[in-house]
Amino acid sequence: MAKYPKDLIVRPLEAGEWDLIEKTYVSEFGNGMPHNPAQSTFYGVFLGEQLVGFAHLEKLFHLNAVFLNEVHRNRNIVEGVFDILDSEIPDNFPAVIFPDKDVKKLLGKYGFVSLGNTDLWRKEY
Repeated sequence: MAKYPKDLIVRPLEAGEWDLIEKTYVSEFGNGMPHNPAQSTFYGVFLGEQLVGFAHLEKLFHLNAVFLNEVHRNRNIVEGVFDILDSEIPDNFPAVIFPDKDVKKLLGKYGFVSLGNTDLWRKEY
């Protein structure tokens, strides 16, 4: 069982919460932010009531992909996000994230492998 914080919540964003995500993270991501949030399923990552990050699922190069923002800097939170989203991720779901080396090791636990010298990590079956 993951040792992620008990008050970690990963849930789809509600009406109006996209604005909070945009204000909080758009300067960090710049052009990396999705241009049309309506084409993505957005999940807020909360510790209690505090928004600490987001994940979004969208089509990328004809693949479903999950993006995580700065939550990837906390291994326990990343593990919790993957555990919570696991039931929502189809078997052929790759992950696109920007992991540090500790999180790269963690991705292996979840069956992800790196596709060369890129930030694309794909589930291996």
